[in-house]
Amino acid sequence: SQSLGLSGRHLYLLLRPLPGKHFVVHVDVGAEDGRTIRISFSNLFKEFKSSATWLQFPFVCGAVKGSVYDSTAQSARHGLVGPAPSGSRWTCLMLDLRSVLSVYLNRRYSHVRSVKLCANLMVKNLVTSDLVFNPEVTYSAARQTKTLPDGVAPMPREFSFPVPKGEKWQDLYDYIRFPSESSKLPYDSIQKGEASAATTG
Repeated sequence: SQSLGLSGRHLYLLLRPLPGKHFVVHVDVGAEDGRTIRISFSNLFKEFKSSATWLQFPFVCGAVKGSVYDSTAQSARHGLVGPAPSGSRWTCLMLDLRSVLSVYLNRRYSHVRSVKLCANLMVKNLVTSDLVFNPEVTYSAARQTKTLPDGVAPMPREFSFPVPKGEKWQDLYDYIRFPSESSKLPYDSIQKGEASAATTG
């Protein structure tokens, strides 16, 4: 089959798991040696598994801030893997594909060949880029403040989530960067950290 040929280092996926349901996402990437490697994540997976050509990561769904599910997940060491909670939120997931291949398989990333989205989830958009986008910052706000770190850019308009006046982005949505730069998060599952997107870079 024809390859997408997307060469950006970071894969951004704007998704919302459907409440009470499971989902699976498969990302097939090409390594510089020509090998195709599948990176899969799902709230069906109970544990991390790997082979020379396949990485499987459990995905921990976020919930409405302050809900019972949210507070329970925060106290659990590895979060809660399973069907999405009733208050599942729209999430900006950033996969650092270069780091994933380097850290887990000691291979050099080349490009994205294909992406398979398997029920049950809603998807707003998908893009690859070498830039680190901060979903909490709009272009207009960035022009006014001009304080973003080098290599960090505001989220393009077509990939941004609406934020009503007086509300904060992080109170409405989740941001997951994987692999995480925080040593407090488990390396073997994809889940939200305590830090907001504004602190990443």
